[in-house]
Amino acid sequence: MPSQLRGTLQQLGANRYLLQGLRIQGQDTGDLEVRVSRRVTQVGADGVLGLDFLAQFTYIHFHVPTMRLTLTRP
Repeated sequence: MPSQLRGTLQQLGANRYLLQGLRIQGQDTGDLEVRVSRRVTQVGADGVLGLDFLAQFTYIHFHVPTMRLTLTRP
């Protein structure tokens, strides 16, 4: 999804990064601190969204058949 996911990556420390100016499908998500986790990749996941990220939204909807995550802000 390179055309839908844009931002600037800044390394903060070992395995920690700051995604700045992040926009997903044209929506500004603000800066997001992320880290690389071997445990997540060991179970085959590409990533994990934590409550610190999800708390920015009022409604969180996951449509299982299409694997589409919809986040709605207040």
